[in-house]
Amino acid sequence: MDEIDRYIYIDGHDDFLVDLFPYKINNADNFYFRKHPEGLNPNSFNFKTYWGAFGKSCVEGKWVNDAGTWVYMMPKLFFYVNYVTISDEKRERINPRLMDNMWIMFTYFLCCEGFSGFEDDDKYTCNKYVGKLQKGEKLQPYELRKLELSNTVKTKSGEYKQYIDPWIYLTETYLITDNRKTPLGNPLYENGYYHMMVLSARATFKSYTVFMGLFLHEWLFGSVRKYKDIKNSNNALLFGIASPQSDALARSIGNLDRAYFSFPGQYDFPTKKKGKTVKYWGAFYKNTRGQWKVDKGANEVRHLVKTKQGKTIINGSQCQIQTITPKNDKIFTGDRFRYGIIEEVGFCDNLKNIFVSCKDAFEVGDDQTGSLVMLGTGGDMEKIKDSKEMFENPEAFNIFGIPNYWEKGKNKKCGLMLGANYKKESLKKDGNTIQKEALIDIIRTRSEQIVSLDVVSYARYLAYNPIYPKELLKPVNKSPLPLVELSAQRESLIEHDAMNLLSVVGSLKYKDSKVIFEPDLERTLEPILEWGRDEKLTNTVGAWVIHEMPQSFIPDDLYYILYDPYRQSGEGTSLQAIYVYKYKFKSKGNDNTLEDTIIASYVGRLKNLDDSYEEAIKASYFFNAKVFPEMNVTGFAEFVDRRGLRDRMMYIPKSVLEPIKGSTASSHGRSHYGYGVKVNYDMNIWSIHRVAEWFSKAVEVDEKTGIPKRFNYQNVRDLRLLSEASNFNFDNKSDYDAMSALMLLPYLLSYLDGIEVEMPDQYETMLEMKYNKYALPNIERPKILVSKLSQTI
Repeated sequence: MDEIDRYIYIDGHDDFLVDLFPYKINNADNFYFRKHPEGLNPNSFNFKTYWGAFGKSCVEGKWVNDAGTWVYMMPKLFFYVNYVTISDEKRERINPRLMDNMWIMFTYFLCCEGFSGFEDDDKYTCNKYVGKLQKGEKLQPYELRKLELSNTVKTKSGEYKQYIDPWIYLTETYLITDNRKTPLGNPLYENGYYHMMVLSARATFKSYTVFMGLFLHEWLFGSVRKYKDIKNSNNALLFGIASPQSDALARSIGNLDRAYFSFPGQYDFPTKKKGKTVKYWGAFYKNTRGQWKVDKGANEVRHLVKTKQGKTIINGSQCQIQTITPKNDKIFTGDRFRYGIIEEVGFCDNLKNIFVSCKDAFEVGDDQTGSLVMLGTGGDMEKIKDSKEMFENPEAFNIFGIPNYWEKGKNKKCGLMLGANYKKESLKKDGNTIQKEALIDIIRTRSEQIVSLDVVSYARYLAYNPIYPKELLKPVNKSPLPLVELSAQRESLIEHDAMNLLSVVGSLKYKDSKVIFEPDLERTLEPILEWGRDEKLTNTVGAWVIHEMPQSFIPDDLYYILYDPYRQSGEGTSLQAIYVYKYKFKSKGNDNTLEDTIIASYVGRLKNLDDSYEEAIKASYFFNAKVFPEMNVTGFAEFVDRRGLRDRMMYIPKSVLEPIKGSTASSHGRSHYGYGVKVNYDMNIWSIHRVAEWFSKAVEVDEKTGIPKRFNYQNVRDLRLLSEASNFNFDNKSDYDAMSALMLLPYLLSYLDGIEVEMPDQYETMLEMKYNKYALPNIERPKILVSKLSQTI
């Protein structure tokens, strides 16, 4: 079966969009069932008939004939669009307008609830165990038992139906590629629950759909799949709603509160007292004790009904609402939760700890019984490490993953992302985004923004309005570094497999009174190439990665070792970083070797501290280079003195440091030993600006126009350095070993280049240069060359 081409391009641009719901609704009015009768007495036949039929669609969903195509409107979508009211842009109460945003979100919710096909589909199944069998995988005993109990996975002839991934089936198969032009019955739920992760651009209605669609439906209907079972629904479910950002959570809970008391079907029963009535709040309303609001600490809302005499006749579901603190990772523990919803996971730096702590709260034996629902918004992803790992590796956390369309050709999965193309209703027709017009609008707007915004503000703008996960999955910090470009450079290196094609992994070893490089031909070494996972490493030894081998004759002033050592021997999470910087290469004739960049690195930790220090010394011999260390830790200096290695160290005159604020005060700046540098906060401010300028320096300029065609960051091949640089947070510099080493480079270059040191007035001073491709719309980005190690990327 052919798959749908979901990609949208425009001529002359390499940007693209992904259409997550390629079927286009012909008439949104066909899906509206919200002209509810008013003034009906709840005890009347008409009331019970109308709301009974409506409730059936809320629980089982509804098939709608959309100009010849039968479209399944899933239960929670039907409920949200036709029962719930929300506030519009003018804060007026309206029913939600049906848009493709909602089809995408509620399709994802249905998949996460275990959707495994339709009852009357005799051709296809989405049962994951059939999928495993058809892929040749072996089922576990409990999986076999579940498959044997199912009577929906085989055709009438006794063969297994053809398996299709639930997401593909719901967004492509039954609607487009194999449209049977008939309703296919009720959904099946044999795949079990999955956790959910939804990240999005701002203003895509993510929070509305989750709180008023997903949660509110489950609160009122109690996980019922068939309406005939409504009287036997689970009326004692436990829910949790939390966020590290109380303001964001308060907005969502406030919207929920307004919706809860605005249900249709309300009726005022008269009483014997004149002018007094008793409010009936609607057919599916549940009486609650407690308030839908965010308090300090935890707040609880409970479905509770008592008689006039105070006797409890219903003690039902309860919802706990609380804020998350950095030390509180047990927010959903102690009981079985149906949903645990976390708003703004980008601010949650202990997300994986929360996941591990509450995992048992969503499981009973081998069965998952509930879902952790994780929501994040672009531009608010300050503490992105855990969210990024979980989004990009959904299967490791039993998060339902959709195809990662944005990583072409890699056959990976990811969580759900709604990009900026789904924001504007003005670019929709019958709720369908006009994707090509949306892409043109995004490119035009980005071209305008890059002219007026500084680097950090522009990076934040992209995070608010991403069209790729990589634009959203990065921290937005106060940093003058070209974060977007550094991240894109790393992605490009990975995409072109530059690590294997252009770099060599191995060890530096002493042999016959000299140092040699021994390549890792057996691939037993594990270089540490990604930032953010050091605490989880089982092997911290690391390896040398050489991006360009030294020439046979090495002049004395070509290579320099930038070294950030760690403090103590033994076990620990801190790593050392050694970076080999190649200075400007003065050659005659044409030469395409690297220069003014990093050509080798070692990041790792050895059990013996002296052995770790020895790696920097070995590098100094192999590259005929002087070591320029950060001297805030004195252990390395003691090692140097003990071994008589001062001749291997790099000294710079005190005059280089004097203009830097704070560098010569309180014993900072030039170290007591005379070599290397001892840094402080003010010096780090100066250094990070100089590193940003170094990354963004033009290294190739169009001779006719004078427009830069290539920048220095594009010569950086080191994956670990790029990973740290694109995630760099100045206030937590100690967490970034590679960047700490690179931040020594400006002091070295100030001496080598004779540059006069100037201190910026304040940290908020941002670079004026613009690096993004939207600043150079007519310049084609250089492509990676992969034929020889010596080629420049």
